[in-house]
Amino acid sequence: MSPALALDAPTERVAVNLLRHLEWQYDGFSLVFLFADVGPSLQLADSLDQRLAMQGRALHRHEAKDSFVRDPEAAVDALVDRFADLSAQPGGVWYAIQRHPGDVQWNRARTLFLARLNERRFLLERHLKRPLVLVLPAHFRAETRAMAPDIWHKRDLSEELRWLPDTGPASVQVSMAPLATLAVGDGSLPAFIEWQRMASASAAEQAFLPTAWKASDELLVAGRPGDAEHVARSALSLARRRAMAKPGGSSERDLSVSLNNLGRVAQAQDDWTQAEAVFRESLALRRQVVERLGGTPESLDDLAVLLVNVSATPPGDSAARAEAVDIYRRLCTRFPDTVRYAQRLQALSSEDGTPQGSATMPTS
Repeated sequence: MSPALALDAPTERVAVNLLRHLEWQYDGFSLVFLFADVGPSLQLADSLDQRLAMQGRALHRHEAKDSFVRDPEAAVDALVDRFADLSAQPGGVWYAIQRHPGDVQWNRARTLFLARLNERRFLLERHLKRPLVLVLPAHFRAETRAMAPDIWHKRDLSEELRWLPDTGPASVQVSMAPLATLAVGDGSLPAFIEWQRMASASAAEQAFLPTAWKASDELLVAGRPGDAEHVARSALSLARRRAMAKPGGSSERDLSVSLNNLGRVAQAQDDWTQAEAVFRESLALRRQVVERLGGTPESLDDLAVLLVNVSATPPGDSAARAEAVDIYRRLCTRFPDTVRYAQRLQALSSEDGTPQGSATMPTS
């Protein structure tokens, strides 16, 4: 049996409330609204699923796909069509439409979905015999009340879940504590295990940040994006404290890389608003470094990586991409034997010109 997923205090509080409801009212219709940031909601769903599965009532999870934004009313029809099938199985329904919280088109689609669902409230109450948890962006409470007043007033429970600010934890040891039991003995996550060991040590403030960056990658590959974001935010908190205590030099670069790392985790969760914000903050830092150092190959490479990542966040930034192409062309001219520069230039110069995914800043 897998060890229980450990949660931070706010997430655990919401988990306890939802678990109690799903355990006590599993047979019959009920409605729960969860207003949450993407990372915490995924971590919460994994935890609830693990606990409920032991009772034979695992969640039926649905995450909105890209087609949702094109036809949200069809998503309501598809949900209604599944009422009989869902009612015949044990376990509540987890219906998540919180992706892209800052995207105008997605927010419009969410309002249309809620309005349509509100119109079909009688079918919802009459034909769905299981709890329904609707997961929406953390800021969407007012829109929900306005667009779906009938089902809002019939709700059984509503909760809100946000990430704690980066500046909250006093040390890495505190911010890492909720994850202390997750991966011990799991040989597939060596960097994560090592990061936990360093974070729980008496000298946690001296933890090696590249280990955290690698641990985030391991957790993403392992399908644990919520844990990856927790590690990335813990590393960013430490990097900010070091940069404030000793501005410039390696601490400034570590802060930039830690921001980029969090951006890549947010991107993997389709949280493009968060991804763009931290990529651009990291980009501003890299420009300062290039100006101070006079354009060394390493600083230019770091700058180009951030430009690529900014250009890859919707709706895209063609100027950032063009600047990255220009940097790699100059680096290839100056250092024709450096394979990394040539590979990145080739990728950026592909026929469609669209960077795939986010790039990792070199850590050496």
